[in-house]
Amino acid sequence: MYGCLGFSSSRFYACAIAALITRTGRETLLKTKELAEEKLGFNVVYGDTDSIMINTGTQMLKESLEMGKKLKQEVNVLYKCLEIEIDGVFKSLLLLKKKKYAALKIEDFNGDGKNIQKEIKGLDMVRRDWCTLSKEVGTKVLDEILSGKDREKIIVELNDYFSDMSKSMRTNLLEIKQYIITKQLTKAPGEYSDFKSLPHVAIAMRLKQQGKSEADLVNNFIPYLICNKLKSNDEEEIIKSGLSGKAYHPDELLSSKGQLEIDIDWYITQQLFPPIQRLIEHIDGISMDFIAQCFGIDAKKHRYTAEIGNGEDKDEAIPSAILKTETQKCLKDRAIAKLKLKCIQCGETSEFNGVYQTDKEKTSGMLCPQKIKSASGEMVPCNKQYPEKFIKNRVTLFLR
Repeated sequence: MYGCLGFSSSRFYACAIAALITRTGRETLLKTKELAEEKLGFNVVYGDTDSIMINTGTQMLKESLEMGKKLKQEVNVLYKCLEIEIDGVFKSLLLLKKKKYAALKIEDFNGDGKNIQKEIKGLDMVRRDWCTLSKEVGTKVLDEILSGKDREKIIVELNDYFSDMSKSMRTNLLEIKQYIITKQLTKAPGEYSDFKSLPHVAIAMRLKQQGKSEADLVNNFIPYLICNKLKSNDEEEIIKSGLSGKAYHPDELLSSKGQLEIDIDWYITQQLFPPIQRLIEHIDGISMDFIAQCFGIDAKKHRYTAEIGNGEDKDEAIPSAILKTETQKCLKDRAIAKLKLKCIQCGETSEFNGVYQTDKEKTSGMLCPQKIKSASGEMVPCNKQYPEKFIKNRVTLFLR
């Protein structure tokens, strides 16, 4: 219902009613939060759309369920058409930001509560554009954070894990498949304007040159690795070509006869640091300097890289200077849309330039300008008048 009312091209479009729906939902959520905190004295830690999360402050499942039932009873008294239910019980929760959290969820909270599963929403390890190694490291860090161990013990265990991982990476003990990144090619390689910043497109173009058909490439996931070329004389060319100049298909690495090696430093700073940082930045006692030392990276050099990550986190703020420049560029390059109308008599589509046409002589823009064949076989103007209501409706939809 909301989508139908909020879609500007819908015949039932009503922006005010759509806004009323979201406003009512927001007021309901805030009222529930207020009731939970002020009347019942509960600690609300998060709320989103139609749910709230409460820190019960107890390790006893039965006590937490009693608190949930109490809130349920109080809230459901207020509404006739809405009901709140206990949707889940979390043993531990890492809440990073809106719609991004990880938790240990008790699956059978009405039973003995021993079936506990990990639930991840919106974090890096559930996305495709990170290599397997990045997901493995992120999962390990997450498991330690949610383990319930003492903070000192978690720091010691992560220290050992990161140091061992760094040693394994630098001594080539890990399999190549752990470094592979995959990204979907959504259109033909030649249709991308700037493939220098898109490694998967550069790989697809090379595969096409080698005889691979576009049908086998488009809408499929292209695997690639970031490598350094040993004994290379074209370092300047690689720098100019951006990240794409260092991207290779797994088969290219295997057939390179030792001329290519995986860029370990790039994987540490671009594939491991960003997700680790997002998981630990709110936890006291663990810093990125500490992690940099574990991986054998200069702490001063890694800071900027870790902050920008791989540019995929859309929730991060965009610097105003960049935003302004991109907006100006967009406005400069943008094409002007033209309103076109379809004649109800001849069925032809024409550009509508206004109520009056003033090219050579003043003519009505309300008449169809298309030429049609008369009964005698001559081409004559259609001149069918567009209905006034039809014009108003099309202009309104066009402006929206």
